[in-house]
Amino acid sequence: MDIETSSIRVRELRCSLSWVSLFSKGGSFRKQYDYYNEFMNASKNIGIWSVPWIEKPPVVFWEKYLEKKNLINNPSTQNNSVKAYVLSFPKATGCLVPLRIRDIGKIGPARKAHTNIQDLTVWIEGFAYPHGVACIINLRWRSKDGLKLKDMVNRLIELRNEPYLLSNKTATFCDRKGESLYEISQKTLNDLSVKTKGKLYDNPNDSPYTVVTVIEADNAPLDGKPKADGILHKSLDAFCTFDPRWFRANTSDIKKALLKTEGDIKDDVLYARGLGRAVWLPGYFRQNQPPSKRKSIRYLGRYHRNITLATMQTAYLSLFLKWVNKQHRGLSGDDQRWAKAAAGAVARLYG
Repeated sequence: MDIETSSIRVRELRCSLSWVSLFSKGGSFRKQYDYYNEFMNASKNIGIWSVPWIEKPPVVFWEKYLEKKNLINNPSTQNNSVKAYVLSFPKATGCLVPLRIRDIGKIGPARKAHTNIQDLTVWIEGFAYPHGVACIINLRWRSKDGLKLKDMVNRLIELRNEPYLLSNKTATFCDRKGESLYEISQKTLNDLSVKTKGKLYDNPNDSPYTVVTVIEADNAPLDGKPKADGILHKSLDAFCTFDPRWFRANTSDIKKALLKTEGDIKDDVLYARGLGRAVWLPGYFRQNQPPSKRKSIRYLGRYHRNITLATMQTAYLSLFLKWVNKQHRGLSGDDQRWAKAAAGAVARLYG
């Protein structure tokens, strides 16, 4: 056991799972002017959709993605610290900004006896694109007493496989059977496809894109990157795979799995394996910051949100461009313009 990681206690962790599916045909936003009309209605709080960046606290992903200099403040829909913008037709269609559904229902654990509800908050989101839909299920776990890192991994895997209830009204946490997160995601995607008049492909991908971020932990060392096959390495790997046998399973090559971060703290870790990402930024934990700079929960919460949205947007753009490459009968004028926009958006994301 690693001496430097055996005493770590996780007090808060967030996990977001994203599913993205394309339409095999149809879609009410497929024509660019239809999309833009719906987008303008959403920016004015008209209809079932909203623009995706209206959140509290606001996130910066959309400002960076859309390039802030091109955004115009919309005072009529401004709400305290929540930013509302009006986009021009070229900017909105050129970036393939999704629309977010306002009321998608509430979600909670189905078996009260198996999950400490006081420690867990779950919520679900739905998004619509011109050629597809997306669903994000978010889990936020926090506890005053915390859990050892190894126990936290096991708890997260348990929560990932726990049955849940989705209701369009107030969620009732009771001993009903419930459904898996995958089943709930597929029902949500199907519901979104009905609302956007599109038909999904019959073979959806059951593996979501995942982001797991440790928001707060005690006794986290600041003395370098995770040691190969140490507890921290194995834990970050498990946060990506959700493998119940994670402690004895083979891990990814740590040198290849560590991605470059934009932070200025040397111990920042963004770990990648398959469709999973795990974020470990101990320099932003409260215990490792002076009292005057303790911003861990706000900063790391936003960091997690930014990566989650970037992951969803990149996944959609990539899937759409793959679809474009398979179209041998030619594309409509609108689809050609969407394809050009998607290629440009991917270039900006990876630029």
